[in-house]
Amino acid sequence: MSTSSLWVYIWRFQPFHNGHEKIVSQMLKDNIQNMIIIGSTENQDERNIFSAAWRRESIKKAFPDIDIELLRDTPDDTKWILSLKKLLEKSNSKTYKFYCGDKKNDYAIQVIEQHKGLFENVHIEIVEISRKILPISATQIREELEKWWIDNIEELVPEEVYSHIKKREA
Repeated sequence: MSTSSLWVYIWRFQPFHNGHEKIVSQMLKDNIQNMIIIGSTENQDERNIFSAAWRRESIKKAFPDIDIELLRDTPDDTKWILSLKKLLEKSNSKTYKFYCGDKKNDYAIQVIEQHKGLFENVHIEIVEISRKILPISATQIREELEKWWIDNIEELVPEEVYSHIKKREA
């Protein structure tokens, strides 16, 4: 049974870009047990243009050894937390360290903080990473893709993700 920390990055990754890559690289450098959780797995709209399977596959191309899980949205925050808790319990960790870009605007992090009591015998930490470190917007990337300006995003996403996007758009 492990007692180490599990570092968790929950995001939509629409798409996974260089800002996300920087955070995951730091997680892998600093900790043994890490998990990426892809949210909004069932949504397909202008903000969610890539399927959950496609997002998982593109991140796996960049980080083949990291555990990547999918988490469905639910309008009931308690059910969502219980689903998250079930995913995290596989690690047997006693500390969960959640990464986010902006606590005030990250709904998942707000829900986690409000429901900390459901995580019995587990210490919860929230680590806010300034978006100023690498100011990239997935919205900007989606807008470029909407215009079919694929080459405009090459510098904004990891090479593996760019190749995956080009195959998808071809």
